[in-house]
Amino acid sequence: MDFVVALNSIFWGWLIAGILLLCGLFYTIILKAPQVRYFFL
Repeated sequence: MDFVVALNSIFWGWLIAGILLLCGLFYTIILKAPQVRYFFL
């Protein structure tokens, strides 16, 4: 059971945070930063 808890803390900790960060960076670059360009519209 300790193995499952350790694996769960890895997947829902740094792994998910890294995936979300990389996906956000990827879409920011691909879509040319619409969240910045259209901020004052």
